Amino acid sequence: MKLDLELIKQYNQLIGKAKTVAVILPTFVDVDLYCAGSALIKSLQAKGVRAGLYSSSQDLPQIRFLQNLPKLDTKINNQNSLVIKVSNQQVEPKSLKYNKTASGIEITIDGQPLTDQALGFLETDVEIFPSLGEIDLIITLGVKQLDQCGLLYEDNVELFYQTPKITINNQADHEYYGAVNLVGLNVLSLSELVYEVLSQDVDFEIDQDLATIILTGIIDKTKSFRDPKTTPDTLLVSSGLVKLGARQQEIIQHLFKTKAFPLLQLWGRAMARIELIKQVNLMFTELTEQDFAKTKTSPELLLEVAKELVEMSGGNEVIALTANLSDNSTRLLLAGLPHIKLKKIAHILDSAFDSNPIPMFGNYFYIQLSKLNLSTEQVKRKLTQALEQN
Repeated sequence: MKLDLELIKQYNQLIGKAKTVAVILPTFVDVDLYCAGSALIKSLQAKGVRAGLYSSSQDLPQIRFLQNLPKLDTKINNQNSLVIKVSNQQVEPKSLKYNKTASGIEITIDGQPLTDQALGFLETDVEIFPSLGEIDLIITLGVKQLDQCGLLYEDNVELFYQTPKITINNQADHEYYGAVNLVGLNVLSLSELVYEVLSQDVDFEIDQDLATIILTGIIDKTKSFRDPKTTPDTLLVSSGLVKLGARQQEIIQHLFKTKAFPLLQLWGRAMARIELIKQVNLMFTELTEQDFAKTKTSPELLLEVAKELVEMSGGNEVIALTANLSDNSTRLLLAGLPHIKLKKIAHILDSAFDSNPIPMFGNYFYIQLSKLNLSTEQVKRKLTQALEQN
């Protein structure tokens, strides 16, 4: 737990009283911030709270594979304003004219088609955003001091000072300017902090789409778990999101596009079953015969999956990956840092084993035991016992 449960309780109490909430991001917005803000907006809207997402940033990350993300506005509208947005994907807007009539106002927009095939302006190019109304709660994300909000703050100083604020941040030099300050240090991703807040709400269910949004932020911020500041807790959170249906393979394909899809599928299945046995610093997971059948792969990919797990290990000294084979035996790939006596541990599991560890990735070495007459649970128990004696 990275956040104080009492503070999360206070967060939910303030949300319960709010009718209109503004979620404010700083002037620089990366994928993690956009995903964290989007997750908050969706959770608020699910509770029936009117909510808007705001930032002065003019350069937003492109994550088009995520559907129905909330719009991010650069200005907080007053109660008497209406925002009309016109897409420039087909036609570049050039000029605007308006004419007052007895029944209201007519607006004409002229534009230049971007291609010969462009059909001109379509109804779907126009979006209308009425004012949120009177904002009675502000949530800032990744904002250590209010001037990081840029023009949003400068143009609405009175609103910022008179409105109750909740802050969510992971920076050590955060200024505690909120009524509730949810500050989680040693957490790389704000999306992970938002997940922790939302997961403590027993009346709110994180669905597949929301889990995918949160996991996208985590994966991007941790560089697909390869950032050395990635913690074991982040891996557990990510595993939980995969169990909730987060589309991990789709995220990796769109953000990095470096791995074969069947490998990503197997990696995702292994991630969903990660278990951290902290007393021996072991990350344990498994693949089943059904996993190989569903992904049209074979246990020969075990080493590649294990390499992915080692790269994202978050400092675990030992990583174990098992595969259940068709003859009811178990294949084990065991990776560890140099001080882990892999050969001795392997001999405990299979008295006939007599091979030396092989360099794998970074400082890790690995061994592979092909056919153990042990179940996955038996392998895990014997491994834990052997590591306790290591």
